[in-house]
Formats: sequence, structure tokens, C-alpha cells
Amino acid sequence: MWFLSKLYEELKEQDEYADISECFNGHPLEEYLDDLIELIITATNYLKLIELCDYLMVTNVDVLIDEIVKKFGIPVIHEFGDFYRYNSKRLQVHDRESLLKAIKWYCINPKKCYEHYGFSAYWNVSEITNMSCIFQRSTTGKLSERSKFNGDISGWDVSNVTTMFSMFHNSVFNGDISKWNVSNVEDMGWMFRGSQFNGDISKWDVSKVKTMECMFAGSKFNGDVSKWKVGNVTNMHAMFSGTPFDGDVSEWDVSSVTSMFSMFGSSKFNRDVSNWKTNNVENMRYMFENTPFDGDVSEWNVEKVKDMSYMFRDTPFDGDVSKWNVSNVKYMSSMFRGTPNSTYKINTLHRAQLRWNVGSRLVC
Repeated sequence: MWFLSKLYEELKEQDEYADISECFNGHPLEEYLDDLIELIITATNYLKLIELCDYLMVTNVDVLIDEIVKKFGIPVIHEFGDFYRYNSKRLQVHDRESLLKAIKWYCINPKKCYEHYGFSAYWNVSEITNMSCIFQRSTTGKLSERSKFNGDISGWDVSNVTTMFSMFHNSVFNGDISKWNVSNVEDMGWMFRGSQFNGDISKWDVSKVKTMECMFAGSKFNGDVSKWKVGNVTNMHAMFSGTPFDGDVSEWDVSSVTSMFSMFGSSKFNRDVSNWKTNNVENMRYMFENTPFDGDVSEWNVEKVKDMSYMFRDTPFDGDVSKWNVSNVKYMSSMFRGTPNSTYKINTLHRAQLRWNVGSRLVC
């Protein structure tokens, strides 16, 4: 027989003369045993052969997978995705170095890559903790082989990954990663910066993430992140800068964030953020610059903010900021330049400054 069965091995440990048929005891899958042994694959039996391999705990199942793919093509793998995902534990366990090699090989010759590593969606990456820069464009600005990757990685087990810094930076990737378990990731800085990505990541558990700096900056992203738990994030510097993003983030807990520098700068953002707890933010420079933003921020606590320069420049913002405590603000250059009634708003903050006895410079 071509295959190695753990179930049969266990049986032979008890009786070295046992026949493989004794593994079944009347189980209906036994009728497909001869087809499996002879690798007789048809459109009506190949799924049963997969089930049979599972039942027998076949460790070299890729031999059968390869034969099925040769006959019916790679797309057929999706029909037994759950099985393949389970059995991917039996495939090569990648470390970071071998994964980078596999990705590069995929981009150069997908067929050869498949023959060597199996279907990309179920590569065993379960032991990798660092996925930073794995699909990133080269530092010279040219497309590296890996940045051209747009294969199926939907089934990856990333549950042990702690950093995804710059993972898809400037890449062409726009695939399905909606079911990824990112619950242990702490760094998503620059993750999709400048990429083509605009997929569904609405159900990601980002509760351990501490930095989202430039996470989507300059990308195509405009997805739903309304239910994200961002209570541990401290850095949202340029997170959506230069994107088409205009999603609902009204319920975000931003109470730990210290930097919102250019968070929405040059984006399409104009949503409700009136209930945000900004009491720890120190930098709001360029935060809404060149956006359509005109929301209510009258109740924001800005007591720790030091830099508000260009914050609302070239926006339609005309809101009330008269209650803001700007006692710690050092920089307000061009804060309201290009907004309606900019002189009035500047005078309002001037009065606030006098009330709090500060000497910040205001330049419209």
C-alpha cells in the first residue's frame, strides 16, 4: 500500500498479522478501500476517499490530494477545505525563513510551489510568531517577488503571531483573511499601508493590539471595523491617512490612545466621534486635515494635547470648541486655516487660552 495509516499501525501493534480490513468492523467506508489502494479516483468517489483517509488517519494524504488536483484542478480543494485544514497539521511546519521562501516560490512558479508545499491556504504556519514584512515591497520601492503575492491564505493558523508589522505594506494582496485568529497580535503598525487591500476583517479580535500606526495609510481600505475592541491601542498615528475610509468608529474605546497625528488626514472621513474619550491624547496634529469632517467634538477632553497644528485645515469644520481646555497646547499653527469662520474659532480659543492662562501661538 502507498499510504501510511496510524490506525492500521496501532492495530498491528496488537496483532502483527492483522489485515487492514479489520480497521473497519463493518464501517461503510470500507467499500472504497480498494479504490484508495489503487488510487482509482472518480468524480463520484474522491470525497469519500478523503473521508477514508481521515478515518484511517493517513499521514501522507498529500499523495492523494496531488492526484485529485491533477485530475480536477486546484479549485476542487475548496470542496474539502475543512478536512485539508485539519490535516495541514501533518504538512511541513513552516518557520519564518521557510515561509518567506515558499511565498517567493509561489510568486515565481505557483505550480511548482504547490507540488512542493501544497495548497497555500493551508500551509502550516501555526508556530510562527513574527509575520512582519513578509509580503512587503522591497525597501528600494521596487516590487519584490513576495509583494506580488495574491494567493489564498484564508486557512492560515496565525493564532500564535504577535507582530504583523508592515505585513502587506505596498503589496497587491486583496484576499480573504476574514477568519484569521489575530487575538495574540500586539503590533499592526503599517500592516496594510499602501496596499490594495479592502477585505472583510470586521470580526477580528484586536483586543491585544497596542499600535495601529499607519495601519491602513495610503491603502484602498474602507471596510467595517465598527465592532473592534481597541481599548489597548496607544498609537493611531496616520491610521487611515490618505484612504477612502468613512466607516463607523463611534463606539471605539480610544481612552488609551496618545497619538492621533493625521489619523484621518486626507481621507473621506466624516463620521460621529462625539463620544470618544480623548483624555490621554497628546498629539492631534493634522488629525482631520483635508477631509470632509464637520462632526461634533465639543465635549472632547483635550487637556493633555500639546500639538493641534493643522488639525482642521482645509475642512468644512464649523463646530463648537469653546469648552476645550487647551492649557497644555504648545502648537496650533494653521489649526483652522481653510475652514468656515476660522477667525471666530481662533478668537474663541484665544479666549480659552486666556482663561487657562497659556500663551500658545494661533496662526490661521
